[in-house]
Formats: sequence, C-alpha cells, structure tokens
Amino acid sequence: MQKLDIDTLVVLADYFDVSIDWLLGRTNNKHMLVVDKSDFTPENPYSHAPYYTDQTGWVAADYYQLNRYLNRLLTFAARRMDEIDNINLEKMSTETKVLLYVLIQFQRKYILLEKPNLSDPKNQKPLKKRLNLVDNPIGIHELYTKFNIGW
Repeated sequence: MQKLDIDTLVVLADYFDVSIDWLLGRTNNKHMLVVDKSDFTPENPYSHAPYYTDQTGWVAADYYQLNRYLNRLLTFAARRMDEIDNINLEKMSTETKVLLYVLIQFQRKYILLEKPNLSDPKNQKPLKKRLNLVDNPIGIHELYTKFNIGW
C-alpha cells in the first residue's frame, strides 16, 4: 500500500469537495463544517458558516482557510447553490466580502453576481490594510494583488 503525501491529499480533498479526514476514513462528515447546532436555525442552516466568523485575532493561516472554503464553495457552486443563495453579505466582514468577490472573478463565476444576495460585491474596493493568506506572500495573481491580498 502506497502512502500519500499531504499535498496529494489536499488536491484530492479539493477535487472531490470533501475533507481530508473523510478521505482517510476518520469521519462520516464529508465537509467537516463544525457548527454549534444549539443555535442552528431551520430558516438558514448556514448561519454558522465560516464566512460569518468573528475574525478578531485571525492570522494568515486563518484567512487562508477561509479563502480555501470560499474557493471550494464556488468551485462546486452547482452542488452548493442552496448555501450560495443563503449568503448574507451584511453579516460578513469587509475582508470576507473582498475575498468572495476576488474568487468570483478568479473563477469567472460572474453569473453569481446577478443573484440578489450577491449583487453588492460588484462595487467592492481594495482592502485598506493588506490581508495576507500566507506568512510570506509572493503575490502570484494580479487580481489578489489588486485588492491588497497577499498570496
């Protein structure tokens, strides 16, 4: 039996839109979105999604994970349209809105900007304070750089 390195596991998890723990058989929860179900509301089952999390004290690795979650959400938009339809931009931080807008552009999912709940990001401005997704960003993509996000 061959062992897979972490990079291969990440690629597989992203491709299949599942968690690494699920791939390894450590959980039955494919997405590992851990929420406090005591506050779970039937009207919006995504009320505790990571894009609504208080970002006080966040570091680059936390924003990287948020970027990764949003990226996967958009990558698999056809399967996750219910969650996308329930996004409430008013509950998001400015950083999260900018990340979402950058990813919509990066993935060329412009059709999503026609949704009533996502129409606001079209007017999104670059962040005033640089947001780094990694500790030593190299600015690979000009779209991230344009919005003052280090990648």
